Amino acid sequence: MSEGPNPKRYSDGLGIERAKAGVWRTAFMLQLVLVLGLAITLIYQQVHQTTLLIPHQVASASGPIKVEPSTGENADYLGNLAVADLELLLNWDVGNIEQRYSRFLNRSSKALRQKSEVKLLDDAKLHKKNGENQVFYPNKVRLVGKNVVEVFGLLVTFVGEKAVVKNDITYLVAYEEAWGSMFYVDAVTVKQ
Repeated sequence: MSEGPNPKRYSDGLGIERAKAGVWRTAFMLQLVLVLGLAITLIYQQVHQTTLLIPHQVASASGPIKVEPSTGENADYLGNLAVADLELLLNWDVGNIEQRYSRFLNRSSKALRQKSEVKLLDDAKLHKKNGENQVFYPNKVRLVGKNVVEVFGLLVTFVGEKAVVKNDITYLVAYEEAWGSMFYVDAVTVKQ
């Protein structure tokens, strides 16, 4: 007589498969809890972590400046940033003017970049042709409004080694804020 499937053996096999499925389900749930926990921890740290902002040339001038998320605007940071951005725009010689203007444009808002790019590159060609160099010596910096910095200083233009123009001048640098901690130059104007 041929024996059919053994019901006890079949139910044992089914029980083993159910147990395996339970182990995989448990492993999946543990991994899901772990991934969610790590995601929540990462988001918490990103929101509450102190950010070190070290813009170009500021680090060498005065070291990094800590900006806490809860403090909002930081006058020292914006002042140093304005001086660094004006140095890119105003301190150049015939050998580096295009590079300096390009770096300034990289720090500019999209609107300012679109408005100024062609003019700055044309100015660079003219200054190179005339053999001009320029230096800005900032004397006083202060925050005058939300994301607006006033920088007073001396602007000197040279042809060769001879200073041909010396002007005491005040610039207003306005910033566009992005993502709560990044500032892009939105306007540079001469204060009358």
